[in-house]
Amino acid sequence: ELPLGTTSVELVVVANDEGATFEIDGGTDLQPGENTLTVNVTAADGETTAEYVVTLFVLLSDDTSLSLFQANGVDVEDGSDVELPPYSTDIAIDAVATNEDATVEVTGADSLVAGENLVEVTVTAADGETVQVYGLFVYVLFATETGVSEIIVNGVSVQDGEVVLTTDLELTEVDVEVIAVDENATVEISGNTELVKGDNEITITVTAQSGDYAEYKVIFRLGGLEGN
Repeated sequence: ELPLGTTSVELVVVANDEGATFEIDGGTDLQPGENTLTVNVTAADGETTAEYVVTLFVLLSDDTSLSLFQANGVDVEDGSDVELPPYSTDIAIDAVATNEDATVEVTGADSLVAGENLVEVTVTAADGETVQVYGLFVYVLFATETGVSEIIVNGVSVQDGEVVLTTDLELTEVDVEVIAVDENATVEISGNTELVKGDNEITITVTAQSGDYAEYKVIFRLGGLEGN
């Protein structure tokens, strides 16, 4: 067993027969882990040979450090906080081990949800035993947008608070279409069914991912005339 970083050894071979010769294969350019060193001895008769094999084990590195650690192209460190826009579902992690024989595994970077997420980078040293885990706290912001880009009542685009008139007294319900600024926001519509003569208040509630909400109201006047 040889110390970490050993790349060569000095070898002394002494044959029992002073007339014997030997050749050495190995002992230089050693790599971490197992290396084979072979000594071939030829007796003085020039015919008799013997081979001696020695296994040289160079200790493997226990280095678990990172030479590069970035999240979305920005340098980070163990325990860093990273904030991402609403609806982000992944983050690009670049992690390079200082020792090229160490392995790096990233978990949690491609399954983000709104709120706090833990992304971990696990480095296993070349010795296969030494492990270090680097953690990032990734916070995906909650969407707060509650606006509407258009409200359509009975086929007509209207504004919040507007009065919509109709002379069709047979109507019992009216179609309402709402286009939210944030397509992921939830939209609830009430008051557009079981219509009665006169004013019917239609309420539109837009709720953002954060739980923030806004209400929009339209008056649908059944039997109304222009100017009334």
